[in-house]
Amino acid sequence: NNVTVDGLDVNDFATGGAMQSNTGNGIQTGFGIVGHAPVDAVEEFHVTVSGNEASSGPGGGGQFQLETKSGTNHFHGNINEYHRDPDLVANSWFNKNSTPIVPRNHLIQNQFGGNIGGPIILPKLFNGRDRAFFFFDYNNSKIIRQIDTQRTVPLDTMRGDYAGGAQLGYIDETSTPGSVSVSYLNNAQVAALDPSGYGIDTNWTGTSGTTGSNCPTTATASMNYSCRFPHSNNTVTGDGVNSGGFLFNAPDTDYMTNYVGRVDVNLNDKMKLFARFTIVRETSVENPNEFAGDPISNPFLDRTYSFVVGHTWVIGNNKTNRLILGDTVQKYAFPNTYNPAGSTFFEFSDGTGPAMASNLYLNPNSQSRRVPIPVIGDDFSWSKGSHTWQWGGTFKDILAHDTNIADYNTLEVGMGGYVLALCGGGGTGCGAHPSLRPYDAGNASNSLYYAPASATAAETTLQNEAQYDYDEAFGFLTGRLANDSSDFNYTAHGAPLPQLTGDQRFYKYYQLQLYAEDSWKITPSITATYGLTYQKFSVPYETRGLETTEPFTADQYMSAREAQSALGETGPQAVPLISYLLGGKVNNG
Repeated sequence: NNVTVDGLDVNDFATGGAMQSNTGNGIQTGFGIVGHAPVDAVEEFHVTVSGNEASSGPGGGGQFQLETKSGTNHFHGNINEYHRDPDLVANSWFNKNSTPIVPRNHLIQNQFGGNIGGPIILPKLFNGRDRAFFFFDYNNSKIIRQIDTQRTVPLDTMRGDYAGGAQLGYIDETSTPGSVSVSYLNNAQVAALDPSGYGIDTNWTGTSGTTGSNCPTTATASMNYSCRFPHSNNTVTGDGVNSGGFLFNAPDTDYMTNYVGRVDVNLNDKMKLFARFTIVRETSVENPNEFAGDPISNPFLDRTYSFVVGHTWVIGNNKTNRLILGDTVQKYAFPNTYNPAGSTFFEFSDGTGPAMASNLYLNPNSQSRRVPIPVIGDDFSWSKGSHTWQWGGTFKDILAHDTNIADYNTLEVGMGGYVLALCGGGGTGCGAHPSLRPYDAGNASNSLYYAPASATAAETTLQNEAQYDYDEAFGFLTGRLANDSSDFNYTAHGAPLPQLTGDQRFYKYYQLQLYAEDSWKITPSITATYGLTYQKFSVPYETRGLETTEPFTADQYMSAREAQSALGETGPQAVPLISYLLGGKVNNG
């Protein structure tokens, strides 16, 4: 689709057009534009969904042209208010069935504003009736609400403040598919199974002396997990053995203010001039907080603005020319504003099944973009007889600034890396090592559940569940570091940048469109419209040279692969390695 407001392009160039809306709880599917146009500020709305003309914009779908209101010789305006409060909100089923009960979501919604328009009158200085007019619209929306958010946390038996310290639960051999029994290992018993003999990492779990009232008042990177994770209040998530669910009301606020102002001036009976500005200020929640009590951690910020000046000239009785010059500056940001862990992000899943627990904090990734779309456009129309000829075009010179902060460490705790599961159980060992899973031939409650030889499907499923739950908890409690990956950004000369600096790119390109068309009224009921349009979109390039290219083409690469195949050479060492060189316009590539 293609959307314009007073001739300005207001499509979201970063996401591919007007097919998303950045309001409320993050990016939602819908129809939106950059720099909102409040309904009370729109005078005309033209839509073409098929049979697009040569003068249509670059989008191949629907064509939407919006024109803002202007003032008249009479003063007009309105004031509006919409209010909704918590008295009209019921609690959800999930909140009511949590232990303790989670309070109902908070909701206060205030949408208010107004507009005024009329002639520009400066007492004793200027009387703008029939000559100069103004229009101003103010639209404000303050939505204070909450959203149900579900996380997974260690159960009380797995916390460092549990009596006797954290324990490792497992489904024992007295269990059946219809009746599960859970037994527990203390630190000494875990240490006996741990090949290193270390056992439960009490620095990681915390102890009675470092949890509860002894927790730091503010979150730190070295804080034990019992100080960070809240107590479970439901069983919606978690394995029910070592982890459970935690439901809470996370802030989901959305504050948005729009200002639209316009001035129209009749220079004479043939020429008109207008100028319009739009300012958007929106702060909402992109992703809910990781846990209750955290400040809003991942907001969405919209600081978009636009301005346009237009001149309309009626030449004689059958010719009209319209010139516009303006700019729509998209300024979106999705920052991470609460990150006590710094450049290291902890996660507790190897990807083969449910995570042992939710992450300690939200992912530190953040993004922002500033995309100005300056437009100069001209349209000329000439009516003669049964024909109306039109020609014109637009030119957009774009310099987009994108920032993506994804340069941090990801540390996986628990199972993962080269070890996705432990071994042993049911009387089996681990090669030269004894079983890493609990087994006592004389006591079923001291043994991890193991399906009998002629197991039913339900018994096999229970065995898989018992092994997975135990293995994940064993790796989690011992603080096993399964995998560590790090991302870095570099300058064009290969110098590394500090982590969380972000990848900043400046992309330069332009868009040119020219058209010519004719509307021929063949008969009073038949009109034929035909024309030509020419569009040229230049290849974007990074203005500081942060751009690479390969030293060979795809055909050359595939030819080398075919030659290797003919010689019977296979494997990763036989494939030509792909190297990258600095390229693009700045590097003369």
